[in-house]
Amino acid sequence: MNLPPLTYPERIHVELTSKCNFKCITCRHGYESYGENLNEYLSGILINELIPHASEIELQGTGESLLNPNFEKVFDAAAENEYRRLNLITNASLLTDDLIKRFIKSNMQLTVSLDDSDKAKFNLQRPNGNFDVVINNLHRVQAARKNANKAFSFTINMVCSQLTRNSVHKMIDLAYSADVDFLFVSEVRPCMPDNAWQKLRLDNIEDRPAFDDYIARCARYAESKKLGFRFNKYSENKTIRKKLCVAPWKHIFLYANGDLTACCELNRKFGCLQAENFQSIWNGEALNVFRSNMLMGEFDPHCLNCCLSWGLPYE
Repeated sequence: MNLPPLTYPERIHVELTSKCNFKCITCRHGYESYGENLNEYLSGILINELIPHASEIELQGTGESLLNPNFEKVFDAAAENEYRRLNLITNASLLTDDLIKRFIKSNMQLTVSLDDSDKAKFNLQRPNGNFDVVINNLHRVQAARKNANKAFSFTINMVCSQLTRNSVHKMIDLAYSADVDFLFVSEVRPCMPDNAWQKLRLDNIEDRPAFDDYIARCARYAESKKLGFRFNKYSENKTIRKKLCVAPWKHIFLYANGDLTACCELNRKFGCLQAENFQSIWNGEALNVFRSNMLMGEFDPHCLNCCLSWGLPYE
């Protein structure tokens, strides 16, 4: 059995840059300096070949998308079709009034990455971030939403670690006060050096049942405020709830260096747009073998611990 992919992917995840202006301790950027922008050549392929076929574009990755000088050019190309859904994940430090006005008029989800509502804890986790600027920008978006497109939505992504494990209810209060639609809380994952991971991880804490009960109470608290809420638990051995993920057939993730993979959770590449054309990668042997393996129940380890709603561990 073989399921042919679409001619082009429906959903495109794009890392416009792997550079970041923050040094978060739950991210690789907190421990090493690296990064590059999606260059003019790759931006041209994205705008002229990939975006016209996509129904959904997500601007995200290990960097801060707003640092790329071509951000507005890419955003405008994506927003040109009012039926195309956009999602931007940002640390909110570089939002301007002009960008906010453009965002709220779009068919868009604006997702702010923020791990704590307490300034001191924020500074511990994001040593070179500016808490006051980020919080002020949340409320600028809140004020601007009065004139927003009905399709616009506002979300916060929180990474929950040993440092923030008791702060989830306070983040619910902050999200509610800023008219945020949804709070997504993701348990910290091992994307940092092992010595840091051991200090931050939650999956092996002795009082895990008490923590799980706290999260359950937070979910009920969010519901009482009519705030969307989801907690994504980290586990090295999640239960597989479906046999097929649509990503290898319908999605693509473009890294800032031109590498292509099927999804942001998958730590492997199937080709590079710097050296190959898109169709030769999309219909190439490496990605087709990956698709065939999935159909036969041979799953990549990253797929088994996916945190995305369309992934194998979710209904």
